[in-house]
Amino acid sequence: MDSEIAAMQNIAKALEDLDADARSRVLSWAADRFDASISTPSAGASGTGSGAESTREFTSEEHQGPGLGFATLAELLAAADPKTEADKVLVSAYWLQEVEGEKVQSQPVNKALKDLGHPVSDMPREFDKLIARRPQVVLQLKKAGATRQARKTFKVTKAGIDQIKAWARPTAQD
Repeated sequence: MDSEIAAMQNIAKALEDLDADARSRVLSWAADRFDASISTPSAGASGTGSGAESTREFTSEEHQGPGLGFATLAELLAAADPKTEADKVLVSAYWLQEVEGEKVQSQPVNKALKDLGHPVSDMPREFDKLIARRPQVVLQLKKAGATRQARKTFKVTKAGIDQIKAWARPTAQD
């Protein structure tokens, strides 16, 4: 507990000379760097801060949005630079689920990749590879039909989302 208090004092000292926007950027960076979300006291709770800032929860994603700062799937694919067909499927599935709010199914994922010049030769096999990864990056939620190519609905897991974020993270300072 004493080390936590010392860390808080160090952080307070480091942030005290920064304006509110700079503090927000630094805290967002720290949350992203240490894979944490930051929340401040809710309305009615005691604490310092003013107005809306004191009731607001900040996460690293808030500043980039679910598109991670990319306007299109093509830009995200280029930044993530997936090496395998399964990785391309994961990026496309992430985009459909997190950015477009769509169900993740083979056909829309395949169409999106094909439209961008990245056709996938065997979509069920690539989803099977993603499901088999540990930690699991994709889950199968539902299957409609009896064949291997039956309509399946998938979900990109937190581990899958974290993988996409790691691939798409800029390597150089802007």
